[in-house]
Amino acid sequence: MMHHQKQSTYYYVHLTPDGNSSKIISGYVSASQVEAGHNTNYPEIDYTSIDQFTDSADYNSYIQKGKKQKLAREIVKLFPNSPVDLGLSKIAAYDYDTFNNTSDGDPNPISKQGYTDIKQFPSIQKWLYAHEKASNATKLAGIKQLLDKEGYSASKRASMSGYKLGIQIVNNIKGYEDESRDATRWNGYVFILARPDGSS
Repeated sequence: MMHHQKQSTYYYVHLTPDGNSSKIISGYVSASQVEAGHNTNYPEIDYTSIDQFTDSADYNSYIQKGKKQKLAREIVKLFPNSPVDLGLSKIAAYDYDTFNNTSDGDPNPISKQGYTDIKQFPSIQKWLYAHEKASNATKLAGIKQLLDKEGYSASKRASMSGYKLGIQIVNNIKGYEDESRDATRWNGYVFILARPDGSS
């Protein structure tokens, strides 16, 4: 576009917050005011694809502040000495979310290089999918009970300081099916533990 007799580049922005077509926000934004990246206003965002995050600190910020990450925050608290790791979270989402046909995952698994002694929880994952409409409190109680049953008591979990946590929780996020605009819900429940290579 020409602006003040100078050719400038603009982006046309067309947003529908919360999928509400009656609240469309649109207009032109100067390219100088736009930079590559993703929206980090996590308290106002329902969902961000795991591929958009830049590092573990960014991903953990999403979990701690995300509007729809309450269940994820409670799961993270269950492993107080196993920090969230973005690389391991991608492995969880792509390679271990076996009950979700619409996950972020690619049919080709990603490399597990850099991690050993991976511990997965398929029985918990299966239970969460079977109870996806339950409250967060019910889900958390079920997770704790199943962790105890599998030998991961609170003291055991607290002792796992040599492990990282890989996690992706998509908990009843409102979405739409293609062009039909019929409301649906996205769900994804997976978390794993692993030792980074070189840890003892």
